[in-house]
Amino acid sequence: MVSNKQKYALFCQETFVPLYSKPWYMDTVCGSENWDVWLFENGNQVMAAMPYYIENRGRLKHITKAPLAQNNGIIFNYAENLRTSSKQKFEEDVINAATEFIEGLGVDVYEQQYMPTFKNYLPFFWKRYSVIPRITYRITPDKTPEEIWSSFSSKFKNQIKKGQRMTKKITEVSFDEFISLYEKVYIKQGVSCPFSRDFLLNYLTCCDKFSAGKMFCAIDINGDLSYSAYCVFDERNMYYILGGVNPDSEKNNTGEALLYHCILYALQNNLTFDFEGSVIKGINHFFRKYEGNPTEYFRIRKVFNPEVVLSEAQEQAKMLKGFEDKNECFVHESSYIDDGVYIGKGTKIWHFCHVQEGAVIGENCSLGQNVNISKNVHIGNRVKIQNNVSVYEGVTLEDGVFCGPSMVFTNDLTPRAEFPKGSANYKKTLVKRGASIGANATIVCGHTLGEYCMIAAGAVVTKDVPPHALMAGVPAKQIGYVCECGEILKDSKTCKKCGKTID
Repeated sequence: MVSNKQKYALFCQETFVPLYSKPWYMDTVCGSENWDVWLFENGNQVMAAMPYYIENRGRLKHITKAPLAQNNGIIFNYAENLRTSSKQKFEEDVINAATEFIEGLGVDVYEQQYMPTFKNYLPFFWKRYSVIPRITYRITPDKTPEEIWSSFSSKFKNQIKKGQRMTKKITEVSFDEFISLYEKVYIKQGVSCPFSRDFLLNYLTCCDKFSAGKMFCAIDINGDLSYSAYCVFDERNMYYILGGVNPDSEKNNTGEALLYHCILYALQNNLTFDFEGSVIKGINHFFRKYEGNPTEYFRIRKVFNPEVVLSEAQEQAKMLKGFEDKNECFVHESSYIDDGVYIGKGTKIWHFCHVQEGAVIGENCSLGQNVNISKNVHIGNRVKIQNNVSVYEGVTLEDGVFCGPSMVFTNDLTPRAEFPKGSANYKKTLVKRGASIGANATIVCGHTLGEYCMIAAGAVVTKDVPPHALMAGVPAKQIGYVCECGEILKDSKTCKKCGKTID
């Protein structure tokens, strides 16, 4: 018996299927066992197909966007010369059958992004699916290089010209070099790279194998790898999918020049250049400087699990201006709480504290005297912050963290009063679940403190701390291990007090 995936492979040969939904691409980014395809058939002919990726998030099951994919969703095989009304009826019939299939799978959440060519979302809307618009920017191959250049602002033209002068050559580098530069984007932000090195290596290898990827790397006039871009393409479009930057090269405009080079490459090969879109404000503002056509596409979503609905509603409530239930938390009259702050149930905020706009504080926390929580700081549940502690912007405290009296966080390695860098350039610090920081300890910014680690009083942390590590000294060095319960482990990694063994 022919499987759905085998039928889909034949469908892909007869109908245009975007890169992100091709079987080999789904195998690469999802794993062959983690995706499947639903088919809408008329006799022996496949009229529509919906590849879908299932991701398990704890005990919840999501149909969601595949990794490194702008879209999946339903792909329609339209008959020729359809009237508009007939086309819409066909789409409605397919969507009705697809939603019946989705709801029979028993998933907790359905969420897929559809191709920009898909516009008829009403059949989803009628079945109480959410329709969330997204924007990408596209430059079509009917534009000439001269037309594209003339559309740029004078300021942006000068930036590209400067980048071209600062670029010695545009070439390819090894996959390892490319991945290292890509990872630097996340290192700078103080967050983990969303993809493992093995995943990225396999991804680049597979795109190369199927002749669906092209690497562009800018070598600056000093001979250093400055910027990199990896673009993938199908028969119609070329997508900017991965990029890397050397932090020392951010102001030489080689990135602007490199992306312009990628656009010209797409036009030379009669492909539409798609910037892949972004809802991140800074990235969106960078992309739009290239004067691409703003192109709308849709995220279609429905939540079937009431627990997820409740959890998401609570998260949305946290973002409401001044959301704070005075009956559910305690705030001493001497403390000041800005508008736009969320304070969880059971939390106590004592004398002379200040919680600034955008901060989120979880449930059952305790803030001692003279504690400052800066803008946009996120603090988990059951966190205890002792007297005279400032948690600066860029610091995140997960559940169960302990901050001892007068310990110090930082967010700028090279501060100047006369040359403020702004919050976008603060170094991130992540203190993971259950970690404890002793009195008067200092945490130099840009590092992660692992789960249940313990920082001794007066220590100065200058690097990442492993889970369960006991750190002491200036600079802090690991001198042992600590159990989740707080017991120092001496002779083995099994706690004599609670019996737990750490990895």
